Amino acid sequence: MFPLSSSLVVFLASVPPAPPERDGAFGFEFFLVMIIMIVAFIFLIQRPQAKEREARLKAVETMKKGDKIVSAGGIHGTVTKINKEKETVLVEVSKGFEIEFNKSSITVMSPPKEKNGNQEKNKKKGK
Repeated sequence: MFPLSSSLVVFLASVPPAPPERDGAFGFEFFLVMIIMIVAFIFLIQRPQAKEREARLKAVETMKKGDKIVSAGGIHGTVTKINKEKETVLVEVSKGFEIEFNKSSITVMSPPKEKNGNQEKNKKKGK
């Protein structure tokens, strides 16, 4: 059996050396990486979402009678009346059945289809 002192020496020799100490908890590299991540977050995620939100709000403001809409709850219908004071729209869901929505709850809009087929002709002309 080995004496206690020799097994202690073997144990201490097998322990890896401590890493070199740094001047602080976080170095300059850490802050540089964090700044790059924040800038990337702003330009890759926030900016496109802000543009999309702005386009949707503009579309809702230019909404007119006859536009087809989809609400945030998934209800499809056609705009029959717009109340500018209350910021609401009256939407016909089926013949004779209308629901009033806040403008902010409208998520998708499409213009009304033209009855005489001019819309298809305009598409062919590139308008």
